[in-house]
Amino acid sequence: MKSKLCLVAFALNSLLLISCQKEYSTQRDDSGNGPAPVDFTGTWDIVEVASQGSNSSTTAVAGESLKSVVEYAYFSKNTSGKMLVDDKVFLTQDLNYIIDTTMTLSVFSNGALLTSADMPFYMEVVQPSNPLPYRKISADSIVIIGQLTSAPSGAPIQSEEMGFRLMMAGDTLVMKGNLKFAVRQNVNGLPANIEANTTNLIKLLRP
Repeated sequence: MKSKLCLVAFALNSLLLISCQKEYSTQRDDSGNGPAPVDFTGTWDIVEVASQGSNSSTTAVAGESLKSVVEYAYFSKNTSGKMLVDDKVFLTQDLNYIIDTTMTLSVFSNGALLTSADMPFYMEVVQPSNPLPYRKISADSIVIIGQLTSAPSGAPIQSEEMGFRLMMAGDTLVMKGNLKFAVRQNVNGLPANIEANTTNLIKLLRP
């Protein structure tokens, strides 16, 4: 029992660390003309933030391969705030929302499932002001430099860059981004391979 508790503690501690490298790409239509430009500058109400994905950490202890995996999905609750966008910066103002979800934690030993448990997770996200520079990479795709969404694994998604695809539907702007990273770093004094794969969505409404 003590061994299992230690493994779970290791899993939780290791998944508190979220520092990453990213991959993003753009796609063009078959005609080669590319997508229509999306006009996303101006003032927006932030109506929803969502994320789905998994984080994992793998290390070796006394010849044993230990892997911990956290899987999660959430849609924000009680979401409020403004997003001001000019030709250089996304500026969030008074962003508030609640993450109230359940995470699944699984621990594997040499590829075999050792233990798995569902854990409730609750966090109030408060962000008074956060300027985020960005650059365009196509007519409907941008790269934001900084942090725009949170992962319910005990830490925000901290990234230097995150790519987003932009989609308009009437007065609603949907920003969808995929984040993948794999790094090797020390966790609790042990070298570990840390990986994450998340899909993030932000929904804005023009007032």
